[in-house]
Amino acid sequence: MAAFFVQDGRCYVTGMTLRSGERQLHHRLPKSKGGKDTPENLIFLESRVHRMVHTNNYDEYWTLEKELKLTDAQSKMVEQLRYEAGSYFYV
Repeated sequence: MAAFFVQDGRCYVTGMTLRSGERQLHHRLPKSKGGKDTPENLIFLESRVHRMVHTNNYDEYWTLEKELKLTDAQSKMVEQLRYEAGSYFYV
């Protein structure tokens, strides 16, 4: 919960205030790649943003981006998180 309080209860990417059903904990460095459950590795994301980070479905990604109306800066943050997570689109 430290990450939630550090982020003032807001999504790391969008800044939206997160209610209990909307927030999901994300490991910046995945546990499968040696990531730990430490405050510096954990961030809270709005559930649709979290889906964007992990989806391998190109259409789902763009549908969510349009739905969320992300700014260029926010889109770049999502792309950085996707890179860190090793998420790629498969054709």
